[in-house]
Amino acid sequence: MNNLRPLEYALALEQHRSFGRAAEALHVTQPSFSRAIAALETQLGARLFERSNRGVSPTPEGIDLLIRARRLLAEAAGLRDGLDDYRQLRSGRVAIGAGPYALDLSVIETVVRLATQYPRLQFEIIEGHWRDFGARLLNAEVEIAVVELSIVSKDPRFQVELLPAHAGCFYCRSGHPLVGRKGVALAELLEYPLVNVRIAARTVAPGTLQPSPFAIDAMTGDMLPSITTTSIATARAIIKRTDGIGIAAPVQLAEDLRGGTVAIIDAGAGLLKSSYGVVYLRGKVLSPGAQAFVSGLKAVEAEIQMETGKANKTARAASRRRRSR
Repeated sequence: MNNLRPLEYALALEQHRSFGRAAEALHVTQPSFSRAIAALETQLGARLFERSNRGVSPTPEGIDLLIRARRLLAEAAGLRDGLDDYRQLRSGRVAIGAGPYALDLSVIETVVRLATQYPRLQFEIIEGHWRDFGARLLNAEVEIAVVELSIVSKDPRFQVELLPAHAGCFYCRSGHPLVGRKGVALAELLEYPLVNVRIAARTVAPGTLQPSPFAIDAMTGDMLPSITTTSIATARAIIKRTDGIGIAAPVQLAEDLRGGTVAIIDAGAGLLKSSYGVVYLRGKVLSPGAQAFVSGLKAVEAEIQMETGKANKTARAASRRRRSR
């Protein structure tokens, strides 16, 4: 039976005990209602209702059908409600992989907004090295990943949606010897330990770190900072308590800059840029929750771009005023 409507007719007939009243309740004509009941009886090969002058009553076969019909229709209604909840983000779960910079820059903010807007939508956020997420996507451990694109950009199994590039700056604790210095040379800067996640070679402007002052992973070509972490938050905590230096987009440091715990070093302008995007399996239809996440992530990234543009414009204006004095 492909259509549940005849079962609804049967339940209405049991309730009203009259073809006319049941048809009226369902807003159909009595002849079409009667034909539907007759067709149901023919299809099942059993008489489901007794007709008499006293009204209509179910036969034993009809009683058995009505019990099953109630259960089936309740399950169908539950399925419809569940699918509606899923589409409207009142249910569902999204597994998101994120590299350390993407997580710190925009993934956390996106999840905070979505969790506020859709409190019943569940998230699993897995932070890790970008090199691991190709396998995790293929193994269905995550539905989408927001990562540096060195590994997946040329792999035909993955769909990639680029996100804006963000220029990085060097920063340190507020009491660091380099704070306030103008035009710090890169060689002088790198006399201090770099505290950071692994650096993909493609994120460094060509020729600026040749030969590399850092150890190089022979297997991957990644640059290994003096203190290598897998978390931007961990790197920042170490930098605040040592003479180490770190790399971040200025927007990542906004709160610490306002609090006076870190300072941006005037060095290495244009040296580093992020290169990450949203990655998922090619041909995969993303769940409603994942689609909402990607849409929200792009909105957050656009806001970061706008905020960065305003900050750069203010910095250039300030620089021009200083030169004119």
